[in-house]
Amino acid sequence: MSEKIRVAGLGGSLAPVSTSLAALRIALEGAQEAGAETSLFDLKEMDLPMYIPRGGVIDATRSLVEAVYEAEAMLWSSPVYEGSFSGAFKNALDHIHEMGSYDPPMLRGKVVGHIATGSGTNAVQGIIAMEACARSLHAMSVPPFVVVPKTGQAFDEEGKAIDPDMDQQLRSLGRSVVEAVTRLRGQGS
Repeated sequence: MSEKIRVAGLGGSLAPVSTSLAALRIALEGAQEAGAETSLFDLKEMDLPMYIPRGGVIDATRSLVEAVYEAEAMLWSSPVYEGSFSGAFKNALDHIHEMGSYDPPMLRGKVVGHIATGSGTNAVQGIIAMEACARSLHAMSVPPFVVVPKTGQAFDEEGKAIDPDMDQQLRSLGRSVVEAVTRLRGQGS
């Protein structure tokens, strides 16, 4: 029997209530439903220091970097501010950049699913920025991405999607990253 697929979720926001974190949790549930083992990295809980190029991983980011290295897939989720993902999310990606000396380097060979919370074209621009960062880190983005509009009305107080279609889209994204890894594993044997 093959080893379980590992999916690392990275996201959330520094806001008291994070719709991007709620969306990420649902997508990770979809990955679990597809048989994956998941881990969640909530940007607010991580309280990462600002990235300073140091030429190596620092203690504050070690658990994130180790989980990302061991994962075959990631799910990214961020609110969109001013046409791009949040500064806290970018800061986390910058810390992942320190995996450049790993073998394989950075996110090479990993698949990434993207979630942006915000309205209209602003959120789509955030997805475009995420995809550019994924390519820069040598990862492969999987379709479909998910945009969560009307963020104040998207989730209840327990973090559950109010719209069943939104819940299904997020779960489907989680399953998509697992399916992509399964296909890649099949090509590698």
